[in-house]
Amino acid sequence: MFMEEQGYPIEKNILYQDNMSSILLKKNGRSSAGKRSRALNIRYFFVTDQVEKGNLTIEHMPTDDMWGDYMTKPLQGEKFRKFRELIQGDQED
Repeated sequence: MFMEEQGYPIEKNILYQDNMSSILLKKNGRSSAGKRSRALNIRYFFVTDQVEKGNLTIEHMPTDDMWGDYMTKPLQGEKFRKFRELIQGDQED
């Protein structure tokens, strides 16, 4: 909603996640909560509400393809070069 108010039309919001358990918890809410997650307060299911309303979709992305890691983790070697090229738009000839 913030981006739309700034004049950027948003057609669909996609949340990429690499953990299948968290995807199930976000999509199904309390019904997929296990022993360790059953004590979560209902206010933490905001994402589940947004999925139900159709404002957000959650999709699986393998850990090796999570480009957000480039900005949040110290990467080295091939993984660093891969994400740097992806973000900067560089292509090797």
